[in-house]
Amino acid sequence: MAEIIQFKQSEDYYIEQSVSWSGRGDHFKSLLYARSANESGSLRSHMRLAQALYESGNFERSAESYLSLYAGGLRSGELYAGIIKSLAAMSRFRSAAFFVKEARDCGALENMPSGDVLSRGEFNRALADIIRKYRDASQPSAFARTLYIVSRGDVSADDTFIYDLYLSEGDNAATDALFRSASVLTKDKLNRPLAQKLLSACDETLSSGEPRQDVLAAKIIALVSLDRLEEADAVADDLLAMELPESDLDMLKCGIAMLELGYYEGALDYLEELTNEVFDETLLSVTALAELAAGDAARAREMFSEVLIIDPRNVAATYWCGRLAEPGPVERPSSVDKILPDDERSRLRSELLDLIEDAGVTSARLHGKGEMGYLRDYAMSELCGKDRAFAAALASDLASRGLFRSVVNKYLLMPEGNLSVKRAAIAELFALDGKTPVTVFLFGMRRVSATLDLGRLGCFGDTARVYAELAAAYAVYGDGRTADDLFVHMYPLVAGLNINGRESAASVAAAMALADGLFSMTTVREAANMFGVRSTDDISSYRDLIADTYPEYKRSGRGRKKKG
Repeated sequence: MAEIIQFKQSEDYYIEQSVSWSGRGDHFKSLLYARSANESGSLRSHMRLAQALYESGNFERSAESYLSLYAGGLRSGELYAGIIKSLAAMSRFRSAAFFVKEARDCGALENMPSGDVLSRGEFNRALADIIRKYRDASQPSAFARTLYIVSRGDVSADDTFIYDLYLSEGDNAATDALFRSASVLTKDKLNRPLAQKLLSACDETLSSGEPRQDVLAAKIIALVSLDRLEEADAVADDLLAMELPESDLDMLKCGIAMLELGYYEGALDYLEELTNEVFDETLLSVTALAELAAGDAARAREMFSEVLIIDPRNVAATYWCGRLAEPGPVERPSSVDKILPDDERSRLRSELLDLIEDAGVTSARLHGKGEMGYLRDYAMSELCGKDRAFAAALASDLASRGLFRSVVNKYLLMPEGNLSVKRAAIAELFALDGKTPVTVFLFGMRRVSATLDLGRLGCFGDTARVYAELAAAYAVYGDGRTADDLFVHMYPLVAGLNINGRESAASVAAAMALADGLFSMTTVREAANMFGVRSTDDISSYRDLIADTYPEYKRSGRGRKKKG
């Protein structure tokens, strides 16, 4: 940083430099200057940082930055434009359409489509108009949009992404980025029969013409999936002997194939070239770890430092920058599947759980810098992680204890947050004080609360907990419905149950939601997943009891069907 910014300059200078470097395609320097400008804490510098994140293809961070201003009350046309562009680049069209309509209704954006539901054509025209009126120093590439989806892993398991992808029930158009990302294969996407079919298809294609780099990459992944590593080695030699692909997407396919085989030096031929084209958080992290695996610790540290320019709270980058600054050699990672090593993840998880159990912990200690700040950032990474059951339990615990409340609030504002995890956090907040509105991103920004007068019903303790769990589910999944009428209707039954603790209350609430057909639920397992209940037995028993007591609920799915 000292080589680029040698002494303190004005905010205007940093902003001008950020815009200039972005226009020249150097997104590292653009973000570096934007971060320096943002030290002033001004609205203008915050907006520039969000814009620089969008221009560099870091759409998730851009959306988070814009939405933090939105949550603070800002409603300018420039802000709406930034939110809409970022969400559209993430293929989160339903959420983007929410802000198009809101901006139109409050007069922040003109010439927006009328009506409650946007068609694909209307949305595309509105987006084009926004991009034309609110110009950026540079536009992120189509590859950056594809890379965003690829970095999310199995999008079919991402409930927010799938729901967000379509503007309306009749919208069948998937994005080009989605189709392109589907062609990027990894070992975990293939079972043995699929790998065998892929191998046969690759051999057929290769036998009928000149060798293609994307086909050779796919063949390597198929062979690795079938544990035919010697054959994969031979194909890798053929691939590395060819010129680099012209297509960024093919470059990515080749890099991933080499990573799957453990050819880190070969992978870097492709990955380093990509990092010259896109300044993406995930790509930089994987490339940095590949550099370390290939033996270049200095370059790895440099790249992890660049990751921290994109996200100063990136846990893996923070860990590696500290680890690589220590004297002595660093053991090379055996794979790049996990950016944060298992032993560090286990240590942090253990410390986090110990913290939750520590009744004497203080707010000042929690929100300080150093190790506690690092643990706070790790808590956010766990909420965003793939272990949804742990994330939901953690969200509940943090909310109920008041620990890292800023983390919980930030997670609720994320466009990408998992619905079941958000439900768990909201349920806990409702149990503490349901009448205080909670701001949450649910395909647009909402303020939700649990306003039923439980005292009037004589409802307290764990029975009241049932309402909190149910109200949170309807806030997240209810498409405008509330849990109030359902709870009042079934309260005579609920009041007579022996409910003991959160798990028991959640099981009762899950059975009620299942009987009502919330979010088109039809199975006990779906209800258990939604409410974070480990066992399905209690839900089944409660559901049967509800059906016996209220004949109108004998069949699941009485409620309205979800859209999308």
